[in-house]
Amino acid sequence: MSEEKRKESPIIKLYVIILFFLGIGLWLSVNSGHKETISVDAELNRSVINVLTANGVTQEDIIKEYQREKSVSGFTWIEFSKIIKLRDEINRQTLENGLRSAARSVKVGLKKIENSSDGSVTYTFFDGNRNYNNITFVKAI
Repeated sequence: MSEEKRKESPIIKLYVIILFFLGIGLWLSVNSGHKETISVDAELNRSVINVLTANGVTQEDIIKEYQREKSVSGFTWIEFSKIIKLRDEINRQTLENGLRSAARSVKVGLKKIENSSDGSVTYTFFDGNRNYNNITFVKAI
């Protein structure tokens, strides 16, 4: 009987080792999908949309909206652009504070450009040489 145990022992050890490595492989393949992160451009766009809707901007206020895929040195992102008519009842300061908060939440810069010729204001969210989002507010007519 002791002879039979000795013969089975290496086979059982090998079986356990194989199961162990198969378990690790399965765990890694399942866990890699859960660690998927949201890209900065998508997360920022979602935050900007939340700020706009929270401040009363509706779909009817959006004059033009488009997206462009950009690529620099192998890094690819989506640049979102919106032109929005700003109604009088929308509080501009609260809206600007919300946009600043959205920029801070995803750790990007925010630049405000005022165009005195037509009274429009453009907010550009950027990081280095990448523009992620451009929001231009024009006066409602």
